[in-house]
Amino acid sequence: MDIKWLDFQVRGDDRGQLIAIETGRQVPFQFKRTYYLYGTLLNVRRGMHAHHRLRQAAICVSGSLTMTLDDGASKVDVVLDRRDRALLIEPMIWHEMTHFSPDCVLLVLADEFYDEADYIRSYPAFLAALKQPARRLPIIHPRADVQTSHVGDGTTIWQDTIVLKGARIGADCNLNAHCFVENDVVIGDRVTLKCGVYVWDAMRIADDVFVGPNVTFCNDRMPRSKKRPEKFVPVILEKGCSIGAGAIILPGVTVGENAMVGAGAVVTRDVKPFEIVVGNPAAPIGEMPGDQETVFGASPLAHRTINETDDRDSVS
Repeated sequence: MDIKWLDFQVRGDDRGQLIAIETGRQVPFQFKRTYYLYGTLLNVRRGMHAHHRLRQAAICVSGSLTMTLDDGASKVDVVLDRRDRALLIEPMIWHEMTHFSPDCVLLVLADEFYDEADYIRSYPAFLAALKQPARRLPIIHPRADVQTSHVGDGTTIWQDTIVLKGARIGADCNLNAHCFVENDVVIGDRVTLKCGVYVWDAMRIADDVFVGPNVTFCNDRMPRSKKRPEKFVPVILEKGCSIGAGAIILPGVTVGENAMVGAGAVVTRDVKPFEIVVGNPAAPIGEMPGDQETVFGASPLAHRTINETDDRDSVS
């Protein structure tokens, strides 16, 4: 088993010593929760669990203890007794703590808020979980602020993106830099949000949707400062549709399955499945191929229904 230590720089002088720990720098993740153990009796055993997803860094800031790490194939006993070093505990590692010194204080930094569902508290259940196909953990940039625990496997969230606590994001999504996702939002699997996309309350985004850079969504027909409506108006993006860069989608609009909204379009009404719309206000110019297998392989204008001299050729 590979034991991973994080060594911290010690700064000090004749007055004493100081160690600074910054999220995403001295530790390789953004920590959202900190807790510490102290006053533990000598013969007490603590821990005795693993986590599906949680990453932790454990620092013994006073005294000492022994931590046993178990990956299901081997066990290693590690002594924690240095203030300038943290032990990195990855997901799916069973860990137990023993031999606490009377003055032991163990500080732990965790990359997620407390979630009982993430714990594996039975050793047989831990061994059984190891036999399951490996989970593809989300990749979250240290500068992202992801407050929700509902992020699907394989999803990537880039720097300076904010996701609020109530949002639900599916698997294999890609949320580019400088995006914002509000609370009452559901995003399906394999969704792409390019840079500068803000997804507001009451929005529903189905699987395989593409949203281009700087697309604007609206959920309030009569917005006023400091006056929150009783209910926001939903915007719905159905499976496989694409929204071109800089488009504006007004409240209450549904963009149908596999539809294509052109760059810069202002969409004031529903877009039918497989329909191509462009302009301000957005108007249909044709249809995407109806065969599901060719939707992403054919030219968007292959099935145009307007005159070939029409100058509205840009759809993405």
